[in-house]
Amino acid sequence: MLTPLDSPSFVFSSKDVYYLYRNMPTGDCRKIDPAKPPPAPGTEITVTAPDWDLGELQRGKEATQTFATDAQRLCFSYDAKYIEYDKYLISVSNRNGVADNKFLLVNAADGSETVPYTLSFTGGGAPMALPSINGLPLTLGKSGRTCLTPTFKTWVGATIKGGDFSDALTFTITTQP
Repeated sequence: MLTPLDSPSFVFSSKDVYYLYRNMPTGDCRKIDPAKPPPAPGTEITVTAPDWDLGELQRGKEATQTFATDAQRLCFSYDAKYIEYDKYLISVSNRNGVADNKFLLVNAADGSETVPYTLSFTGGGAPMALPSINGLPLTLGKSGRTCLTPTFKTWVGATIKGGDFSDALTFTITTQP
């Protein structure tokens, strides 16, 4: 009786060993050396990242803003069958650089005008405070979707000029060795 494969599997015949996995391309079944099995198939993770707008920030003030609705959260979708035993790290880089361990929002009209900020996430394991040099552990849930709730903390100087400030974040997820 054949059953769907929930994880990479070996099929033994009287003479050979074959390696199979779910959604394997047709014709990809191949004979292998059982002492050297091939790696498991790669996990594809799709990211949904909203455009977070911090609105108008007050001069001379520190502000904290959390984006908690589903449409505002950073979400990862994946086939949960392939992530069960994997450990992941999430790291974030940005366009404008880092100063004093804070990301920077930069004024579009005057690049010397910056607003430092930090970003933290809840969900997906322990709370994560960014920036982080080495990345932080990320737990992907067994549902096939993990969403993180972002909180931004900004520090606006009292003499900062008004204008449009922005930054672009790049999220990288890697498998921990």
